[in-house]
Amino acid sequence: MTVPLKKERLGGEPTAESSAPKVPESAPPLEAGVERGKERSSAQTFESAKPDILQKSIGSVPAPRVIPQAKKDPVQTEVERILAEDIEELFQALPKDRQEKFNTRGDEVAGEVFGMMARAKANAKKIFKLIRAWLMMIPGINRFFLEQEAKIKTDRLMALAEREKDGKGKG
Repeated sequence: MTVPLKKERLGGEPTAESSAPKVPESAPPLEAGVERGKERSSAQTFESAKPDILQKSIGSVPAPRVIPQAKKDPVQTEVERILAEDIEELFQALPKDRQEKFNTRGDEVAGEVFGMMARAKANAKKIFKLIRAWLMMIPGINRFFLEQEAKIKTDRLMALAEREKDGKGKG
């Protein structure tokens, strides 16, 4: 049997009409010893066969949320792989807080590049600027190395964009 939730006013107080659960006339019969109109706690409703100690501990622990992983497009996965190439050592040398920021920004850059590719508006200059700005988050990186890595990644991403553009045009 489901117990209807109480409706509350904006102030947080239960309304008079919603203080007692409403049971329709055609509701299934209740368990023995339970009268209509009396509220039962959620622990009693779902865990009536368990001892009181278990009921209290179960009621206080929230159920873990399972968030389904969205399947990534193979092209987006390839974009992320290209961006991550040859910078593993630099990434591992970063402090943990910088690693998180770098990783988050890298995901954003990958999303932006994938968005450009999906709209068939992949612009090498924009991609290069995004990658260069992302790599500049690494402290103490040689400017020439940074420019070279950004250029290599841009070239690979543009080649991927061309392959995708040609592949979609044939279908």
